[in-house]
Amino acid sequence: MKKGDIVYVDFDVRIKESGEYYRTTREEVAKENDMYDEKRMYGPVPVIVGTGFESVGFDNALLEMELGENREINVPEEEAHGKRDPSLIELVPLRTILKLPQFKERESYPTPGMPIVLHNKEGYIRMVGAGRVRVDYNHPLAGKELVYNIKAVRKTETDQDIALAIFDMHYPTRAPPGIEMGEDMVSIVLPEMCKYDKVWQGTKFMIIAALREHLSTANFQLIEEYRQHKSTADDSEGEEGCECGHDHGDGECCEEKEGAEDEADDNTGDEVNDSTDNEGGDGADEDAGEAGEKNV
Repeated sequence: MKKGDIVYVDFDVRIKESGEYYRTTREEVAKENDMYDEKRMYGPVPVIVGTGFESVGFDNALLEMELGENREINVPEEEAHGKRDPSLIELVPLRTILKLPQFKERESYPTPGMPIVLHNKEGYIRMVGAGRVRVDYNHPLAGKELVYNIKAVRKTETDQDIALAIFDMHYPTRAPPGIEMGEDMVSIVLPEMCKYDKVWQGTKFMIIAALREHLSTANFQLIEEYRQHKSTADDSEGEEGCECGHDHGDGECCEEKEGAEDEADDNTGDEVNDSTDNEGGDGADEDAGEAGEKNV
């Protein structure tokens, strides 16, 4: 492989002195060593060869490997993450740490080994004492000789593979972007979560820079897609809604029903009037009969 190739690799990182696993992309290794995290995605990860991924020793090994090859290498601290620098360790008041966003809501508390970002520097907590926290800005593996087990799984060949790999590197998600290839345009339909994720706003520019560098075509576009959600009435077939906008199972419109009800009310009213008139007539005939009998 050569510098600039984008390849998918499986690898493990172990601390040589203790044999402890620090990181792995293999799910079975994670489970065997009690480091499995159900929230993580396991499997080969994309790497741009020769750009400093993981460590110098890791990069040098990839440059010497062939696709499909599996290799285990020992990397001294100088080619791993360097020597530990005591000047990169400082004591910080606990109240300062508790003001960080990850602790502000009191959903978590500072503990040793926890990564933090303080003064725009990435570090991790080494010790929590009485009112003070020791923060180490050295890499957690600084000063340690490492053992890598690396397998070069496959290399990206097409612009579509390259675009997907770049997203996997900078914005891994279980719902990858959609890629549409045109004659001189690569259209990338962004995952739904990009519309609402604040992390995406910062990551987007790194992805754009990587796409410009590695795609064979100079033209690409990132698309946020908004689709109209259909109602249940729109999905029903062979049913026509009435002008009132309601859905009637019997197919009869509200206006037709109201007209039929009004006509029924008129007919009922006529029957009542006829009945009243008939009762009034019968009463008048009886009164006239009674008057005739008295005159006789």
